[in-house]
Amino acid sequence: MKTRRQATDAARKVRALMSEPATWTVRVWENLGWHCMLLRGPLQLYTSDGKAPFHCLLDDDPEAVPPMGGACHWTDHFYSDDPNEAVEHQLEAAREYFKQISQVLILAEGKKKVK
Repeated sequence: MKTRRQATDAARKVRALMSEPATWTVRVWENLGWHCMLLRGPLQLYTSDGKAPFHCLLDDDPEAVPPMGGACHWTDHFYSDDPNEAVEHQLEAAREYFKQISQVLILAEGKKKVK
């Protein structure tokens, strides 16, 4: 995008599509053009111009402000025409990773595997 205003307007349009728009913060920045994303805690929703496709990342550093990217162990290359679907896909990927690593820790501690 050519201007900060275009990026801000694009992000606000995407935020209006979200199931809980008030929980998302708009972030815009300049780097060889203006870019935008939505933030909710360590969750980042990207769009190139306020339109599909949407991509979501979940940072593994809860102290990072703003978040600086996704953790490779639960981030994939999923894109969606629906920003809410992109978010849910990323959260589900992290949940699945959490289940796997929980099982590994249980076994490493000598405990029985939980179903």
